[in-house]
Amino acid sequence: MYLANGKPRSSCDFRNVFKPFCSLPKELLHEITTYLPVNDIVSFCLVCKEFNQLGLNILYKAIQNVNTRCFDTLACNSRNARAVKTLALPSQVNSQLDIGCTWLGPQENVHDPPFERPSEDVKAASILPYLSGLQNLSVPSFSAIYTQSLSQCDFSNLQIFSYSMPITQPIASFISRNNSIVSLTFDCYLPFFQNFVLRPITLPQLRYLSGNPQIIKIFAQHAPLETVHIDWKYERARIEVFDDALGFLALHCCTTVKELSVHRNTFRQCTCNNQILVKISEKFPRITKLGLNSIDISNGSIVMVNTAMSRFEYLKYLNMDQHPPSAVCPPRLFGSTQLDYDRDEALILSWTSDNCCSELRECQLPNGILWCLRGPKLWLPSLSTIPQRKSLLLDASKWRECRARAAGLDIRDLL
Repeated sequence: MYLANGKPRSSCDFRNVFKPFCSLPKELLHEITTYLPVNDIVSFCLVCKEFNQLGLNILYKAIQNVNTRCFDTLACNSRNARAVKTLALPSQVNSQLDIGCTWLGPQENVHDPPFERPSEDVKAASILPYLSGLQNLSVPSFSAIYTQSLSQCDFSNLQIFSYSMPITQPIASFISRNNSIVSLTFDCYLPFFQNFVLRPITLPQLRYLSGNPQIIKIFAQHAPLETVHIDWKYERARIEVFDDALGFLALHCCTTVKELSVHRNTFRQCTCNNQILVKISEKFPRITKLGLNSIDISNGSIVMVNTAMSRFEYLKYLNMDQHPPSAVCPPRLFGSTQLDYDRDEALILSWTSDNCCSELRECQLPNGILWCLRGPKLWLPSLSTIPQRKSLLLDASKWRECRARAAGLDIRDLL
């Protein structure tokens, strides 16, 4: 670029032009730049070294659903690779499992044809060791190609790790090395590969843990867990498996756990989880958030439920219809019968009496309807959780207006 007198513009002139902008704090500069379109951020990177690094940190901060060209760029440029903070690895698409999957055992002598270009998963596996700044890593199901690569990685800043396959020795070693992990999720039907036995692992920063009861026992002993989700997919018919894990969790993390949720796949089964509710109330009476599924609140089981609810001292949020995003929810038939709001209100009021859960603020019943506390002893159902049928929505709206009017409030003020 040249000045009006025909002389080339020096770097000092550039600094003078952008001096007001460069004088802003880096955090504010970063926040402003995030609002720019991608093409503008690319141009922003060409201004100077400072802007280049700032733009790279935004462009490559999160890598999700990308093609092979992005991984080619990361493989050729170490600065870009260091800028990656969040990575959702692509599912394994190549048919040859011998690439980076030595833990599966010896394979046939099969290799990719020389003319075939490496797929996204192969390239992603090859660049993993170069992503030194990675903080959030997600490994999808049926993608064993990443196992060998992860065994060679050491992410000093890794905080969130999600893994959707059975645990093997390379993965156990990888987790043990990354002591900075704060959130750990294992979404897999089988907790371990074949007969692999995993010893307890120490993660001093671990706060959130999600997995099977067997996974809970592995990490609960040496971690200050605050939020625990037990996704009970394996051996869900044996209550003693859950009882053993819950007792182990209570022994080591009773004073730290504040939020606890349990999901057991009971679709097409006649199993209710009232017994689980009782066990949790006995071992964790001081939790503030509880999520369960398949709770029976009929007349025959209400005494058991009320007894369990009376043990909670600080419970604020209760969800009796807890379903993770990947879970299959049971069908609900609201067409033949009307929803009984009077009965549900009386039930929640009995749980929030002075000698019971007086701190409760939100309660989602097994039918999926969320009730919220809007005033002193004024519980109203949320219309967004009512089945989207005109007659049911009209009945719910009239019932809410009637209750608000009886409390001397305008329903419009509560929306």
